[in-house]
Amino acid sequence: MDKQLIDAFTKATQEVFAMMAGIEVGENKIVKDKQQKIYGDVSGVIGFTDKFSENINGSIVLALPLSLAKKAVANMLAINESELEEEDIQDGIGELVNMIAGDAKSKCNNAFKISLPTVITGLHHSIGKIKEEIVIVKFKNNEETFYLQISLEEK
Repeated sequence: MDKQLIDAFTKATQEVFAMMAGIEVGENKIVKDKQQKIYGDVSGVIGFTDKFSENINGSIVLALPLSLAKKAVANMLAINESELEEEDIQDGIGELVNMIAGDAKSKCNNAFKISLPTVITGLHHSIGKIKEEIVIVKFKNNEETFYLQISLEEK
């Protein structure tokens, strides 16, 4: 997988969390194991396609524990976590993954198109291999871990 693409999504994740959710995160490690699964309680998924040739399809998955998802969305909405409803969390995580994809897209000179986000909820759900080529970036905020999975498939 292209290092520039990985770097664009990694940097976009860190910047969007800092600017929009007021949460500083550090990259912990990058995993390129096709058998690796990621776990979360709330996950935002968004697809992308190479804008010029449409020979490359991919997706990103942002998988978070519920506590971090609540904190991020509450910060985005400038409200107390106790005021959040389930719909707020789903909409907020969908918006976060959309902003990450949009920022990464701009960092790659708008070389790809992105789809609308989808949000998956369920305590400790897992997301496995989606496409042929997969990279998982593990992030940490204090003691909480979350994942960004980047998947690519060439036609």
